[in-house]
Amino acid sequence: MRQVIEFPSVGYSYHIEEYGVYEYSKHPRGSVLAGQERRMFIDCFPTLEEAQAKYPKAEWNDTTEYNPQGGLPSEPEEWFDPANAGECWSED
Repeated sequence: MRQVIEFPSVGYSYHIEEYGVYEYSKHPRGSVLAGQERRMFIDCFPTLEEAQAKYPKAEWNDTTEYNPQGGLPSEPEEWFDPANAGECWSED
């Protein structure tokens, strides 16, 4: 997981001209979105300096990495077992 400072702070239902701090990770195995990228909002600041002061290890990104398209991957994760899921990943 990593923390990123982005400008502007953009999400599905908001667009704020401030510096947003986000945490990027993968959805956990038990989630219906398991293995897909997860982006969680942490905090927002009017200046980059304030964001960096509070989150010094966060990467600075002068744009957003937000991608609302998402979707299922074309291949299942390594741990996926169709016998356990009760369904098949493809039509085969």
